[in-house]
This record gives sequence, structure tokens and C-alpha cells, in this order.
Amino acid sequence: EGFFFTDGAGGTLAVGDGLGAGDPTWSYRLAVSALTAEAQTETSAPNDSPASAQALAWDVAFDGVVVAGDLDASDGAGPDAIDMYRIDVAPGARVVAFTGPEGGRALDTVLTLRASDGTTLAENDDLPGGETLLSGTEATAGPDGVAFVEIGVWGMGAAGGYSLFIGTP
Repeated sequence: EGFFFTDGAGGTLAVGDGLGAGDPTWSYRLAVSALTAEAQTETSAPNDSPASAQALAWDVAFDGVVVAGDLDASDGAGPDAIDMYRIDVAPGARVVAFTGPEGGRALDTVLTLRASDGTTLAENDDLPGGETLLSGTEATAGPDGVAFVEIGVWGMGAAGGYSLFIGTP
């Protein structure tokens, strides 16, 4: 699972097992590292279909990519109701994607991973653990290694910026 604290504010991280809150006598291993990849900026508009998806340059050192993007208030009908990005990874690679806030303000995102033919591999509206505005999901890339990452908003009329993190752990 991915997590972050916005604007360097810090916070508390609670770790539990899949059955509940865990046990204070159990031990957990948690690895934390700084995100070193420089964010790419959404440059293609419209980029709302596989044919017009913006191809992302993979950061080999980070084994992923970070994107700073923006969605408008087109109510699902305008040129920027969704953004779509193309990634090329190893065939059968596990692809993980999650959203974060841009400029300290979180947009209520919906995240979809698609195969090269456009079929849905995975979709998520809210991260696990309660009602959140951020999304995260994972899927296995197909035999051609092509995957599309689609980001939209939950609800009509929402607009704003987002950060998108994509990697192959």
C-alpha cells in the first residue's frame, strides 16, 4: 500500500494485520524512502482515450513515474473530463498506481488501469480505510506490457489538480 503526508506535515501511521488492529507484541517491517522522481507535467490535451493518451517517460531509478495533472469542470462531457496516460512495462509486470493531492488540495479521484485493448484491469474510487478522496489500485500488465492509466473525478463538476504515482514494485 502507498501512503504519504501532504506538504511535509508528518503524521501518524498505524499498522495492522488483515484481520484487525494487530497485536502490540507483533513486529512489523516498514521501509520508507523519499520520492526522488521529478514530476512530469500533463502535456497532451485532450488525452482522454487510448488513442490520445500521453506516453510517459519511465524513471528507471525510481522504477516508475510521477505526473502532475489537472482536470476541468466539464461534467464528464468536455475535453478534459478524464486524463489518460500510456506506460510500457515488462510483459506481466505488476503495475501500481495511486493519486495524491496537488498544491495541498485533494481532488476526489477515480483511477482505472486498462489493458492495451482498453478493457478494464482494475478500478478504484477511494483508498481502503474509510472515505478518502484519493485512489489507488494495481493490476498485472498484459503480454505486450502496455497499460493505460485513466484518472477521472467522482461526481460531476469537480475540477482541480492531482498528483499521479505509477510504479512496478
